[in-house]
Amino acid sequence: MRGYRLILVTALCLTGCYASEPEVGSPNGPECRENSDCNPGELCLDFTCKPACASSDECAPNEACVEQLCQPYSAECAVHDDCREGYYCNQNVCTKKLSLGNPCGTQGAYCNSGFCVDGVCCDAACTGVCNSCVTGPDIGDGDDGTCHAVADGEDPGDLHCPGPTACNSSGSCYAQQQGDSCTDNFECKTGVCTDGVCCNGLCNGTCESCASGTCEAIPNGEDPENECTAEATCNGTRGCWDKSIGDSCSDDVECQGGICADGVCCNSECDGVCESCTLTDTVGTCSNVTGATDVGTCDDEITANDCANGPCVCNGAGICKASVAQSCTTGATCSSGICAGGICCDGACTGGCMSCNSNDTGVAPGTCAPVLVGTDPHDACSGPDVVACDGAGACFAKNNGQVCGNNYECDSGICVDGVCCNTTCDGSCRTCSGVNTIAPAGQCGNIDAGIDPQNECTAFNSCNGVGACYNGIGACDGDYACVSGDCASNKCFTGWKKKEWPTGIAPITDLWGSAANDLWATTFLSTPALPVTQIRRFDGTTWNLVSTGVNDFYPFKLHGSSNTEIWAVGLSTKLLHFNGSTWTTPSVPWTDTPNDVWVGSSNWVFAVGANGLIGHFNGTSWVKQNSGSTRTLVAVIGTGTGASSTVYAISDGVMANGACSNAVLVKKAPGSALWSNVTYSGECGQALTMVDSTLYVAYVSARNGSGQATAGGIKRLVGNTWSTVLTISNGGISAIATAGNRIFAVGTNQYLSEDGTTWSQLSVDDSTGLPLNGALWVSPTGGALATG
Repeated sequence: MRGYRLILVTALCLTGCYASEPEVGSPNGPECRENSDCNPGELCLDFTCKPACASSDECAPNEACVEQLCQPYSAECAVHDDCREGYYCNQNVCTKKLSLGNPCGTQGAYCNSGFCVDGVCCDAACTGVCNSCVTGPDIGDGDDGTCHAVADGEDPGDLHCPGPTACNSSGSCYAQQQGDSCTDNFECKTGVCTDGVCCNGLCNGTCESCASGTCEAIPNGEDPENECTAEATCNGTRGCWDKSIGDSCSDDVECQGGICADGVCCNSECDGVCESCTLTDTVGTCSNVTGATDVGTCDDEITANDCANGPCVCNGAGICKASVAQSCTTGATCSSGICAGGICCDGACTGGCMSCNSNDTGVAPGTCAPVLVGTDPHDACSGPDVVACDGAGACFAKNNGQVCGNNYECDSGICVDGVCCNTTCDGSCRTCSGVNTIAPAGQCGNIDAGIDPQNECTAFNSCNGVGACYNGIGACDGDYACVSGDCASNKCFTGWKKKEWPTGIAPITDLWGSAANDLWATTFLSTPALPVTQIRRFDGTTWNLVSTGVNDFYPFKLHGSSNTEIWAVGLSTKLLHFNGSTWTTPSVPWTDTPNDVWVGSSNWVFAVGANGLIGHFNGTSWVKQNSGSTRTLVAVIGTGTGASSTVYAISDGVMANGACSNAVLVKKAPGSALWSNVTYSGECGQALTMVDSTLYVAYVSARNGSGQATAGGIKRLVGNTWSTVLTISNGGISAIATAGNRIFAVGTNQYLSEDGTTWSQLSVDDSTGLPLNGALWVSPTGGALATG
């Protein structure tokens, strides 16, 4: 045989050998000389009986079965065939082949059986799906080497079935698709068996299911595996509802208690009349509703009895009653149990001057409040025409002499002069106040002689002490007895009375004011010897110089709408403005000198002057307007306080041969931004005044060589119709003013008209005979002050 060495050991006879060969079986003799000397199954080798062998498997690892005997064996090799039978070539050394069950990789040549299956020496070729020589998960652990069918669910070495599947104990592999039924992961090609079907992936989270083969959230309201707490269910988003009592909800399935009522998890179904689970202090606990509508029960219920007059509400005991603010006749029909003023009330409401009826109180119906002051709708006070409620929940009960504002405050039913009075105290010069009379407060008495605290008497006369006014004319014992306010030589003076002008003060050029003891005046004298920039204020006694803080302004005209809105013009392009505390000179968009100013309100002011100048102050700034004329405008007048009023302006005229003509009159109509000419006969304008919508023009028709008026008069415009109401042939009118229907005109002569048509000439207590051609002011009570 090629490729291996056989080493046989032969006994050599050295010193001590027998001289002759002993007999078989004798002491120290050989055991055998031939095979027949040995027992069956043994062979004689080197005079010794040894066991016979059929293959090298029966020999020690370093022996081989040679000629039926196990003998030491070692041989080099290049291929398996270089080794004797029972051996294979392992790294150029002949190695004994492996017995069944030993690991062999993939080489059948390593095995005595010639089969290497599933990594171990196998007793057969063991072909076919799910046949294996490995038992259990481990290789070479002593139980391998026999070909057998793989147990259900196993796939030794992951060598038999694709992917995550395993054998099915029937000689094939499991191959269930996604969605197919299964009992274990190894049956599915997806590797996941959940909820009895092959799933597309792991599906072991809360409230997940793979019943369709795809892992999905368990629908809201379901809980097939009882994963959620108590009565709660899955929420449809792979989680459990876990809402507690009082938490908001929309369905029972959201609540651990299994009840959602009135939008919250509730402790009970709470579906009775006037029950709610959302009351502020008891959210989550079903409680009785009080004084409110219970949706689904009282909100739509209007019964023929307790809720006949409007929506019902709950009364706290589970009964629907009329809601607050509904009409009632008794508290038994009201949810609150209280009826006041014929209206269901929100709380206790006692007392005749308390009510829940909004017609009585002016507040929301159903709210208890005091009855309106001065009313007594339920006749709770002492008679409907005497005392009424005081607005604080009680009746007025004022005695005579106590302060009052209305008759209903007094027990007597009469409030006169601010106190409760014993009579109506009718007639002039009588009072119940206890002031300026000998009678006590609360008793009607005559006002003391010589005074007129209530301005009941005509012009300047006063009460006579016996319940009437002095007749104001004829004999007198004091100024108070005269209409003119002037008693001279025990006789009432009825014309103009001269008053001496304080020395050192320049003459007045214009007047404006609200009362005889509160007048504003401009003074002007063009001589360096006297101050020429002056505005003075009269307090009834003294003409006080006003500090304007302006030194280059020379005022000669002023007008105002109140003591906090006064404008003045002078020998300058400027205007001077007083706002109640400060004088300023606002900028103007012209270079002409204004001659007159008229103030209707803080944003309705007009100034007129040279070259047809018309300026309007709008509350913020002055704006120049087009008058349509270049004549010098000398006077301006208006009817009201804003754009809905009419404004007029008149100019001087042209002197020719002593006659004055060609003057123009312009008008700004209500709501218009433009000025227009008014048809006018052309006499030189001097002054303007208005009574309601009637315009009066004082004019000069002729002058002498010195410029003094020699003829003039007054014209009146009513609508579009002119009429001459006063003509003067020996002088002219320089100023005209009104108070009520009394019109004063001064100049060369002085006139008074009560109707604007009939004029009477007034006498003047002045021996100088000088004209009153300066300023004119008419008191609201009818008196007048003129300068000249």
